This record gives sequence, C-alpha cells and structure tokens, in this order.
Amino acid sequence: MKKKTPLFLTIADPVESFNPIAETTFFLLHEVNQRGFANLIATPQDLFFMEGEVALYASSIHVVRKQKKFSYKLGPKKIFFVRLADCVFLRKDPPCDQNYTNHLSLLGLAEQNALESGKGDLPKPLFVNSPSGIHFAGEKILNLFFQDLAPPTLIASQKEILLKTINRFRKAVLKPLNSSGGRGVLLVDAKNPNVNSLIEMTTDGFSTNVICQKFLPGSKKGDKRILLLDGKPLGCFLRVAAPHDFRGNLHSGAHLKKATLNSRDEEIIARVGPVIKELGLSFVGLDVIDGFLTEINTTSPMGINEINQNENSQVEKKVINWILNCLNFDA
Repeated sequence: MKKKTPLFLTIADPVESFNPIAETTFFLLHEVNQRGFANLIATPQDLFFMEGEVALYASSIHVVRKQKKFSYKLGPKKIFFVRLADCVFLRKDPPCDQNYTNHLSLLGLAEQNALESGKGDLPKPLFVNSPSGIHFAGEKILNLFFQDLAPPTLIASQKEILLKTINRFRKAVLKPLNSSGGRGVLLVDAKNPNVNSLIEMTTDGFSTNVICQKFLPGSKKGDKRILLLDGKPLGCFLRVAAPHDFRGNLHSGAHLKKATLNSRDEEIIARVGPVIKELGLSFVGLDVIDGFLTEINTTSPMGINEINQNENSQVEKKVINWILNCLNFDA
C-alpha cells in the first residue's frame, strides 16, 4: 500500500454559500481534514489552461464541526496543477449554463491526460464524479436512458406539443433543464386558464426546452432520495412536500422522513448502477417518486446529513474509505 499522504481537491461553489449544517460537501471536507490529509478547494472560475496543463487558483481549507455546525478557515490562493491531486471532488451546483459546461470541458482535458499517462495503472486524479461523465449524462435527462423506469416525459419548447402533452397528462410538472433544488418547477393543470402563460414563462418565450413530466399522485407520500456509491446504496430518505406545495425538495420547504429500500428501488439500482459506474459517476443521487425514477443527480448530490440523521451512520467515512481503496491508500 502507498505510504504518502493523499491530496484532495474540491471544485465547488464559493464555500461561504454552503449550508453550515447540511451541506454534503462540508461532510466530505471535514472527513478529509479529520484524517490529516491535504485538503484544497477552488471554484470553477479559478480554473485555467496554460502551457498544456489544467491548473487553478486553490486555497487550503480546514473544516471543523461543533454542535452540528461547520466552520472553516481558508489559506491564501496559490496556483495548483490538477494532475497533482489524488482525488478531485466536483461539487458545483447547477445551473448547468455555459460557464458550467466550460469548467467540465477544461477538467475533461485533465481527465483525458490522466487516462493517457496512466499506462495501465490507475488514472490519477480520481474524479468524483467524472467531468466527461457529467457532461455526457445531463442529470435531468439521464433517467430517460431507462424509459421503462421513468415517468411519461416530454422535452420540448414548442407551445403546441407542450399543450397537447399537458392535456394528455391532465396534470403535468414543468421543470427547467439546468436548475436544482425545486427552483422554477411548476405544477400545471390542463384546465388552468393560465396554462399558455406558464408554458411561455418556463420556456422563455418558447425558445428553451423544458421537461414536462406526468404528475405522479404518489408524490404526496414523498420524493425518495437514494444515495449511491460505486453503484451501490449508501442509504435513503423521503422528502415530503410542505402542506401548500407539491415539491419534494428540502430547499423548497419539504420535511425529512425516514425510508427504507423496497423491491422497486432495488430493481432501479440494479439497472442504473452498472451504467453510471461505466460513465465514471461514482457518487450519485437517485430520485424516486411513486416507484418512478424521476432524476439521476450527478453534479453535486446531497444526502449525507439526512442519511446520517436517519440511520445514525457516518456516510462520509464510507465515501472516503472507498476513494482510498480505489487509490491504493490505507483506509
């Protein structure tokens, strides 16, 4: 086994924007610090390509947790070459706009260089998750690779086809392709006199594709998040919408409820797990409503805090142990 200390790099939104209690990225950063490993953090805006190398301005970060609340201290920013990291966490939240795509493209160069220089050995760094995998998948539509598991779905911007589909569904959920946390998600009834205006608003004047999914009545019982590592479940929980809302997102006021995996969940995991592993998507959140796979979250899946609460576990330890085993370090 290797004797040197591994170096972790996290690329995410500015750390000051993190939820100091529930942010999954904080749990991962804290666990890295607890083990005495080198810990760097940067934002996508810190990336650049120069003289054949992908580099960035990164800061050391030390994270502590007291009374279930995280705090942190940053070091000065210094130039760091991505190839020097042992593991890179990609934890940038949507929107998946052009800037987001650009940072994946740059990191894709670093990933390709690692694959080419590996010469049969394990490529370094290990990306969690793969930038090329995230780029290819698109977390709002990856579930459509498994159409028999997904709810009836349309992706379009044209008024006529959206209206026709909403009328066929009777009730539909409209979702932006590049957002998260329930932002911009609407429940549309075919009988609503404002349906034309709602379509126009969500498609930005019929110019931008949106997801139109059939409304699932079972959503009232909750939106189940299943967190996967290397295609296997780490745990799950339900997010139950607030009384005057339909969105099962904690950011939108939903509340947490304990859950267990059922036979349908296990069927979904068995189908999805091998595919996401092949794409290099090792840390992923599945969203299941009423037995249907509604989303596969690959950009910055949340859930460690919630699973730890419900199951009295420490999921972050399992994640870091898995990474160390992949890299042939002592766990």
